Amino acid sequence: MELLALKAAAKETRWLMERTTEETQTILLSKNKNTRQAGISTKGCHHKQTVVL
Repeated sequence: MELLALKAAAKETRWLMERTTEETQTILLSKNKNTRQAGISTKGCHHKQTVVL
């Protein structure tokens, strides 16, 4: 019984990790796109963002 519960928890954890990774990549991609679109006006801010990431 405990083994099944552990397996279920592991499966859920793996799913959450995969999902989180996908969402993070999507957020980073949209951030990059926004920065590129804004161009020179955000050049000063972009350096600070890079340090944070």
